[in-house]
Amino acid sequence: MSKKEFQKKILIVGNGTLGKAIYFSLYKKNIVSKAIDKEDINLTNFNNYDIIFICVPSFALKDLTNKLPKNKTIISCTKGILENRLPSEWLPIDISVGGFYKAEKIYSKKIKIYLGYKTKLNKDAEKIIKQIFKIKGKTNKIKEIELVSVLKNIYLLYSTQEKDLSKILFELKSYNITSKVAIKAFLDDYKCGIKYKTRNRLFSELFFLKNKTINEIKQEIGLVEGLESLKNLTYKTELVSTIYKKIKNK
Repeated sequence: MSKKEFQKKILIVGNGTLGKAIYFSLYKKNIVSKAIDKEDINLTNFNNYDIIFICVPSFALKDLTNKLPKNKTIISCTKGILENRLPSEWLPIDISVGGFYKAEKIYSKKIKIYLGYKTKLNKDAEKIIKQIFKIKGKTNKIKEIELVSVLKNIYLLYSTQEKDLSKILFELKSYNITSKVAIKAFLDDYKCGIKYKTRNRLFSELFFLKNKTINEIKQEIGLVEGLESLKNLTYKTELVSTIYKKIKNK
C-alpha cells in the first residue's frame, strides 16, 4: 500500500471480539485505526473518517441510523436483520463482508471471505480489507451476501448436519438468492459454523440436546444472533418455520 493509502482514517464501530480483532489485524500492518463502543456513537463525528467498519449486533443498527455520512465508505460486518430490514436497508452501507470469519482466527491468519457491494467496489476500501481478510469472491448483489449470513445463523440453530444442505439450498431460491458468490459464502459459513461450533451451532446442542433454557444459554455463551434474526425475519420458508416453532414451543 502507498503512503497515501496508509493515511486513510479508519473507524471501527463496535469494540467487541470482532472489532478488536480487526483493530489489531490492522495494527500489525502499521495501519492506524480507532475502535469505539456502541455507547460512544453519539459522541463521534463520523465525518472525520474515510472508511468505517460496522461491527455491531443487529439490534444496534437503529443507534446508527442517520448518523453515518453517505460520502464515506461504510463496510458492514454485521450478520443479522432487524425488523425485517437488512443492514444495508438501515444504513448507507457500501460493502458487506460475508462468509465465515470467527474473530479469534483473524488474529493468526487471513480468513477467506466474500464481498457484496452496491454499484462499484471502492478500491481503497478493498485494499484495506485485504490487509485483514483474503477475498474469495465478489458480487454486486450486496443484499444477497447479507441475507445468506442471516439464514446461515438461523439454520444452524437447529439444522447442523451437512446432509440437510440439499433442502437448505433449495430453500435459498425462495429468498431469491441467485448469486453464485452468495451461495458459496453461505456454504463456507454454514460448514465452518458446524466445524468450529459457533454460538448458533452451540445453541442447537445446548437447547435441544441438553434442554437448557434460552436465558441459561445466553448467560453461558452470550448473544445468539440467529435467535434475534429468527424473530426479525418476516418471510419464513418451511424449514425456517419449523425451526421457529420448535424453539417457540419447546
